[in-house]
Amino acid sequence: MESRYAPQGIEARWRKAWEENRFYHSQPSARPAYTIVMPPPNVTGVLHMGHVLNNTLQDIIARFYRLKGYNVCWVPGTDHASIATEAKVVARLRSRGVDKRSIGRETFLEEAWKWTHEHGGIIVEQLKTLGVSADWDRFRFTLDPPLYRAVIESFVRLYRDGLIYRGKRMIHWDPVALTALSDEEVIYKEHESTMCYVRYPADNGEYLTIATVRPETILADVAVAVHPKDERYQRWIGRQVRVPLTDRMVPVIADERVDPTFGTGCLKVTPAHDPKDYEIGEQHKLPVIDIFTPEARLNEKAGKYSGLSREEARQRIIRDLEEEGLLEKTEPYKHSVGHSERTDAVVEPRLSEQWFVKMKPLAELALRAVDSGDIRLVPERFMATYRHWLENVKDWCISRQLWWGHRIPAWYAPDGHIFVASTEEEAHRAAKDAGYDPYSLYQDEDVLDTWFSSWLWPLSVFDFFDKPNNPDFRYYYPTQVLVTAPEILFFWVARMIMAGYYFAGEKPFSTVYLHGIVRDKQRRKMSKSLGNSPDPLDLIQRYGADAVRLGIVMSAPAGNDLLFDEALCEQGKNFCNKLWNSFRLLHSWREKAPDLPPSPFHLEAYQWFDNILALLQAEVEHLIQSYRFYEAAHLLYRVVWEQFCSWYLEALKPVPARSLLEKVELQVERLLQLLHPLMPYITEELWHQLKDAPETATISLSILPTATDLREGIDWHLLDAVQLAQTAISQIRRLRQAFGLSDIRQIISFTYQGAFYPTLEMWMEHFLGTKVEKLLIPSSERLFRVTVRSTGAQSYLFERTVLYQEVFLLDANLSPEKWEEMIDTLRKEKSHATNFREKLQAKLLNPNFIQKAPAEIVEKERKKLEDTEERLRLLREQLEALGAES
Repeated sequence: MESRYAPQGIEARWRKAWEENRFYHSQPSARPAYTIVMPPPNVTGVLHMGHVLNNTLQDIIARFYRLKGYNVCWVPGTDHASIATEAKVVARLRSRGVDKRSIGRETFLEEAWKWTHEHGGIIVEQLKTLGVSADWDRFRFTLDPPLYRAVIESFVRLYRDGLIYRGKRMIHWDPVALTALSDEEVIYKEHESTMCYVRYPADNGEYLTIATVRPETILADVAVAVHPKDERYQRWIGRQVRVPLTDRMVPVIADERVDPTFGTGCLKVTPAHDPKDYEIGEQHKLPVIDIFTPEARLNEKAGKYSGLSREEARQRIIRDLEEEGLLEKTEPYKHSVGHSERTDAVVEPRLSEQWFVKMKPLAELALRAVDSGDIRLVPERFMATYRHWLENVKDWCISRQLWWGHRIPAWYAPDGHIFVASTEEEAHRAAKDAGYDPYSLYQDEDVLDTWFSSWLWPLSVFDFFDKPNNPDFRYYYPTQVLVTAPEILFFWVARMIMAGYYFAGEKPFSTVYLHGIVRDKQRRKMSKSLGNSPDPLDLIQRYGADAVRLGIVMSAPAGNDLLFDEALCEQGKNFCNKLWNSFRLLHSWREKAPDLPPSPFHLEAYQWFDNILALLQAEVEHLIQSYRFYEAAHLLYRVVWEQFCSWYLEALKPVPARSLLEKVELQVERLLQLLHPLMPYITEELWHQLKDAPETATISLSILPTATDLREGIDWHLLDAVQLAQTAISQIRRLRQAFGLSDIRQIISFTYQGAFYPTLEMWMEHFLGTKVEKLLIPSSERLFRVTVRSTGAQSYLFERTVLYQEVFLLDANLSPEKWEEMIDTLRKEKSHATNFREKLQAKLLNPNFIQKAPAEIVEKERKKLEDTEERLRLLREQLEALGAES
């Protein structure tokens, strides 16, 4: 074996072997299925830290259940990402001086497919580098023909069932992507704006003052509304006022939707550009004036402001209002403004003819599924937000003014009659039957919202819509678990649940595990725009994929946002090296192991670690099955580093007997199996070296032995005895280091636990080089007293409240002068530390210091106090060991 673990070459070799041998391909069989569908990343995307977390967690699940004997099918794929991909293609065409409209739909789609073929495989290769063990033979793309047909079929069925309709509604409009957005695609951000108080004059010289942050929409006002019970404005109801900067007179109306506490209590009504105003306009039968182009510039109805952007028009209009004496005042105002999730453009409310899905009937299906326990959300705290959204759901705007995507299967006759059909031929037949000329029809130009294809994902990847009873669908559906982030709980998860029940009559998955968002140490969400997100491929190149995987899982408590620190990747790399070196030691023993009976101590060490391993397996299985990956990773890390490397291998030195080494290697194989889901590459390499297996075999398809019944099969007495011995050895080592003791000539068990004595004796002699003796007449009065307290072996799976205490006396053969010198030194140090602690406490209890000092200074002082308390604890422990007053 190489002296150091070099992940790059090993990972490249095993990635190739896994793919060539198709280890992760699944076909229906007699074994139980375990199915996962990968949340499809955007085809234009590249790997980011969120992908690393999401896919590592899925990979842990997939690899774990393979080891448990399941027929795991993890279906990968990518999403066509209508808005993002079209924006990329439009930008590329623009760089060549080509306008999208000038080349027409078909040529544009050819360009979009070229882009997809060039860039679509990038993230797939990056996921493979991470070690993702998906069934790449089953890779699906949301525009693949079967998935395309599934989208069209679902649209037609929902339309015929009365759940899809076309209507003119107020929608969110992205003026950069030039498309409608659903409510869930709008992200709200705080903006610093200006509140303008504008006068609307009446004929008699009076005026109403209206507060607005959007003076540019004044030109589209058609009324002023006040609350019917607002006494300030009772005499104004029914009168007319002039819209500033125009000659138009508009009515003052009463409406209960007006908030009398906002601004002046008067509301300018602009039905074309505000959802609430649109509702008021509908009820009062007000006209609609739309002054914006699709690009959010003012149109010809805005007169001299025509052609200006929203921002330019706002500034020009504020200046003109001031010149005409119509601007009463302005003041700063902070409010929440909607932005497009895809382009980050400020969203414009827009009255538009669009296609919608009626959500109430579908939402009832998704709500019932989770309330009944048929589908479980993990962690459960997301239930409240899930229920709130479904109980207050609005109809889903599904049409997008784009060309890249699933074209809406609706054809229009010249008189506007709509024919919805799965194919053009079917639409023509329906038109002919209805007395229309089939060749006069034209298809809707728009495509469907990307989420309208991905909500079918668990169904469409198994070709449900083409062949509802096909063997793959029968065997793999419903899937077992979906791993995703909470921010798409409504975009995607809830809608997949709706689709599963509505189209297939069955849930799409049993469990939804919602992991947190990856944040930096300052708790900011990692993003390219902030420049706070490392490149995962760069991390993998420097530390290795296993180290990156371990690092991100060890920073990801269940469902909580995780604070990613690159130091965890360094820690992961060190762990890989530790594991690698431990196998180098095992490898060297193969040549040295004697053909002799094992020593009693080696046999006990073997039995002890066999129990540790049984306990570890039971706990790791429980934690992974409970989606507590963070705890599983920390447990594995701790047991491998501390118990396996630091205690077990050290206990087996200088070398175990050959017969025992063979058994040890079986233990090591199981340890590798437990580590494998988290760290697939290094465990594959070490498993092959351990077993001398060919590359046509893989650890991932080896079967993990059945976990031990912890209450029946664990030797708790042995575990407790070794725990007590390890605690004693560690304390005595610390004491020797603290006092600079070169030799301990005698260790006396002062209050020995009789049942544990043989174990204490063997372990302490092996690790300390000094025998433990039962209470004898001490050879000296100057004995170090070490009080050892051990809680005994613990378990995640049930409570063990045990405590063992043992007192040891250590003879280091010290002179009276040296003994008194040590006591004197420690007392001086304790006195100095006590005084320092009192000063720190006084400072931290001083309210002036807490309020005026910078936060980092206060935190630094608190850390000093914490360190001082720990120093005092150690000094008291050392004085106690010397028998001096503590």
